[in-house]
Amino acid sequence: MVNIGDPVTLYELSAGGPDWAARKSQYEQALTDFEAGRFREAARALGGLLGAHPQDGPAMLLLSRAAQCLVEEPDPFDPVWRLPGK
Repeated sequence: MVNIGDPVTLYELSAGGPDWAARKSQYEQALTDFEAGRFREAARALGGLLGAHPQDGPAMLLLSRAAQCLVEEPDPFDPVWRLPGK
């Protein structure tokens, strides 16, 4: 996925489970917070999510990005993730 000029929406497939709806809701709220530039709130929600589900890759990645934004304070902020390469 190199040289894609327009943003692409990615989806995660899941088999579900008894707590899937709650996990999904918590992640979506964190993503909304992140996209709105509320990095501290996003990190807090993701930390709680990862406490219960430490192998959640998308949550780990978003937490990493939120933490980086807290440190670097990007101005202007762009929530689109640009892949570093192939």
